[in-house]
Amino acid sequence: MTDQAEKGTDERGNRHGADGPERDALRPTTRPPGTSSDPEFRAPPRPRDPGELQATGLVDPAVEEEEEEERHGDSLSRFISQGGKKKDQDDELPEGSILPRQPRTLVDLGLSKAFLIDLSLKIIHYSGTPSVAQLIRRLGLGPNIVQHLIAALSEDRLIEVLSQSDLYTGNYRYRLSERGHARVAEALERQRYAGPAPVTADQYGEVIRRVRAQKQKQEQGRGRIKNVLQDLVLSSETADSVARALFSGKAGIFYGPSGNGKTRILERFAHDLDGFVLVPYAIYAYGQVIRVLDQAIHEPVEDFDESVKDDTRFDRRWVMVKRPAVILGAELGAESLDLAYDPLSRFYQAPPHIKAQGGVL
Repeated sequence: MTDQAEKGTDERGNRHGADGPERDALRPTTRPPGTSSDPEFRAPPRPRDPGELQATGLVDPAVEEEEEEERHGDSLSRFISQGGKKKDQDDELPEGSILPRQPRTLVDLGLSKAFLIDLSLKIIHYSGTPSVAQLIRRLGLGPNIVQHLIAALSEDRLIEVLSQSDLYTGNYRYRLSERGHARVAEALERQRYAGPAPVTADQYGEVIRRVRAQKQKQEQGRGRIKNVLQDLVLSSETADSVARALFSGKAGIFYGPSGNGKTRILERFAHDLDGFVLVPYAIYAYGQVIRVLDQAIHEPVEDFDESVKDDTRFDRRWVMVKRPAVILGAELGAESLDLAYDPLSRFYQAPPHIKAQGGVL
């Protein structure tokens, strides 16, 4: 027998041992009852903590990050898939509040990753070299979401850091890379909207329902409306009918011959409207952006802006405005109540009855 054969025989003997063939390494070790000669059973070693493995040099953090990216995609995709796991009670708005809560994750936001990336690039394009703080304000989103958007843009090499004057990343300034300029040009060909992130149609409907429910709880009466109209010459029956119609909160029509005061009554009522409504900058539906906030119609409530200026729980995609009043002429046609597409900006304008939501049309 050769030396190599003898060596192979010895190796097999060491593996098999005197008691029989080699044991499967995946089969659990068992010890027959009453047998003391068997080796003592040992449980498998406990899993090592990832931080401990990294500290001892057994795991490379960069490799771990690459493997995590292969499993879940880029940082923004991981943020979407892992969103909603952490919930801080301090971020909750008071019970019964009509104010919409700031979205914590992209799942709460309800917008696609591609849309948010294009929107961020357009804002950077029009802003020049914005900082993180400016992007947070112009997107109307929370810092957590914006930081993940910036990370996604950096990973795709769409933006580059222009300055890092201090350690606080909120002061970093960014600009579009050559690749980013090409991407934003394509985005602008599709749509030129570059305002705060829109709300979804479902989110819009939910807030409107909460505002209506809150309005119904308020103690108001027809007497207040009659006081608004007291400087007009109206019979008590007419004043009561008008007050009842206006107080109902439902759609109604004032009709009659010309010059009988229909327009004057509504103008007087609209001028003295109290209360407020929440209006989004824009609505996102079926892949299209619909602009709602109109500076010619909506007047922001300044005191409200000051009260929630530092409150990070409030969704900045909404604006608190005084109850709007929209007056249209008799030439109003059916097409005026439909969405109006702007071929220059390539997005839609909301119809008058949407802009007058919560007010008077």
